[in-house]
Amino acid sequence: MLMVVSADGDPSNVDNLTAGDVIEDWRLVPNDNNIAQRNVVLVPGGGRAKGLHAAVHGKGFWVGNPGRGSAKIAVAVTLPSLLSKRGWRIGLRGLPRDGARLKAREQRLVTFDVQAGDAFTKADAKAAAERDIVVTASADGAVIGGMTYRIDPDLDMPFNERPSASRGSARGGRDRARRTQKRRVRPKRRR
Repeated sequence: MLMVVSADGDPSNVDNLTAGDVIEDWRLVPNDNNIAQRNVVLVPGGGRAKGLHAAVHGKGFWVGNPGRGSAKIAVAVTLPSLLSKRGWRIGLRGLPRDGARLKAREQRLVTFDVQAGDAFTKADAKAAAERDIVVTASADGAVIGGMTYRIDPDLDMPFNERPSASRGSARGGRDRARRTQKRRVRPKRRR
């Protein structure tokens, strides 16, 4: 999700762009107080612990210091009561709990370590008022980014973990993509 706001006396940098101009979001978003970006991913809530675990455990993201000097980079994971009241925990591998000091532009891969708690049902997920797992990254206490994982009771497994109809594999979507990528268009031979 990308939000852009302009006001008299405080224009956004995108006001200076014209049709066809391209600028990377990683350059534009952190350098304009009128732009905000939030990444949202749907994760399974209808497949109980198995689906949610498959969607989040071991998955990761890069966190970095966008500043010009070193900064303490920290990542906080906030669970909805649907999970926290059932004893679920999501830790991070690759970054200490209280954060780490990173040099300017230094990055680090962080992966999720999901400790499943008590089971929940699709009905529990549907009835929950709050279903967001919120991940917030900060540099010296200032928010620099984040991710929202919305628990969707209508999903039982993540799409990239669903069985393939042709192979019965848990890598169905990835396998199809690889097969498609391997196909080569052969040039017509001249006679």
